Amino acid sequence: MILIGMLRKYKKPMIKDTVAAMFAKEYNAESVFFNASNIDFTNKKIKGLKYEKGNWIQTESDFPNVVYNDIPLKNDIYIYNKLEKQGIPFTTHRLAKNKLSIYKIMKENEVLSKFLIDTFAFESFDNFNEMLQKYETVFLKPNRGHKGLGMFIFEKLDKKVKCQDSKGIVTIIPENSLDSFLSNIKDIEFYHIQPRIKFLTSSGNPYVIRSYVGRDKVGEWVPLFHYAAIGEGKNSIVNVSLGSSISYITPFLKNRYGEEQGLDFKRKLNAVAVGTARQIQKDIDFKIDALGIDLGIDEENNIFIIEVNAFPGTRPFEALVEKHAIPYSIYLAKNKSNKNS
Repeated sequence: MILIGMLRKYKKPMIKDTVAAMFAKEYNAESVFFNASNIDFTNKKIKGLKYEKGNWIQTESDFPNVVYNDIPLKNDIYIYNKLEKQGIPFTTHRLAKNKLSIYKIMKENEVLSKFLIDTFAFESFDNFNEMLQKYETVFLKPNRGHKGLGMFIFEKLDKKVKCQDSKGIVTIIPENSLDSFLSNIKDIEFYHIQPRIKFLTSSGNPYVIRSYVGRDKVGEWVPLFHYAAIGEGKNSIVNVSLGSSISYITPFLKNRYGEEQGLDFKRKLNAVAVGTARQIQKDIDFKIDALGIDLGIDEENNIFIIEVNAFPGTRPFEALVEKHAIPYSIYLAKNKSNKNS
């Protein structure tokens, strides 16, 4: 029987871990929840928790056949690597590529390049000013951004610049003070610039479509879900973690475009999301298990790829993600490989 090790950085199983353990039983597999501190390398044992009859109970098991892991805390990286060197496949790895690098990978693909928003590395204050003059409204984003934090949107006004940060705070900056303002942004040399394209609901609110793609039971890429994150008020920076609301994709597209065109857009979103994952995978040495791809549809009905996110959040679709993650873990255990494909 295949044993799936659920290696987590938090101490107690969450609801999604319970769901995963239940799905494991459906596939005639067992699972053990554990932390890095629960690994006994000398005896090759795991002291963790096993889900039985509605409860998590203490257990000791052999090393698992596959590890369904989350990303480790900094102090645990060595332990994760040591366990993986035992020949056990892990489901999840850091891409070791930032968002600007991923953009460059997509730019090389003839099909995907047609969906991309022009994106430029922040090189100097002059380079930023040039982009702002050209596009009038631009996003300034950290290359390793997470949950919208550290993002700014700049809008050119008459002899002034309006800046809004991820918290919705607005600052009006005289043009001759812009360089000084930018110099106070921490690690600005690791930012990139992206012109704003308007993705608006029928009521005029900004939105972003999050498309989550993952692996199925035979290791193939499949679209698992989409949702629209809708900005509240006048904040043009849209992110669920920053308070944006969520709309399920089918009613969102139906309301925006009508039933027939809405379904057509959903098929296109599926194709773009899966195509993006396949292209990025070509440049990564190990199998990626999941990606979150942010998309938008402009006023002329063109689809754009905004950015790609590693380790995407799964709420409110956790059960759906676990339903695919467990058979994919079993697939890795049987094939003993997480190499590029």
